[in-house]
Amino acid sequence: MQEINDWFRCSEGAFSKTLRGIRNCLDVGLKVGLRFTITRDNLKDLPHIFDLVEKESIQRLCLYHLVYTGRGSSLKKNDTTLQEKREMLEFIWGKTLDFYRKRIRSEILTVDNHADGVWIYLQFKKRQAAKMQGI
Repeated sequence: MQEINDWFRCSEGAFSKTLRGIRNCLDVGLKVGLRFTITRDNLKDLPHIFDLVEKESIQRLCLYHLVYTGRGSSLKKNDTTLQEKREMLEFIWGKTLDFYRKRIRSEILTVDNHADGVWIYLQFKKRQAAKMQGI
């Protein structure tokens, strides 16, 4: 996770400096949030990001889809596939429910793909229908 973050930020040590800053903010009672742009290069780190949020008691996690503007335009080839996006949303959904069950009150947001809200709504409807049928 550190290696990919440092590469993405074009700065060796960026990850450890960021973690130190997060801890400093939490130590003085500031609300802390992480912003994480998901690409093929860091998709495998998503479980570690959730572990970090839980371990450090980070209050908000914003998970961004890659947007093809600015620096992102040169990273288009690094975007996740549609299948990876669906699997990613399944994972995020599961971890969010897991946090809720554990009473971890971190806000979890997905950003820059309006279809995420529709997908979550449809998943909720499926689960509600299954509950009503006793499945």
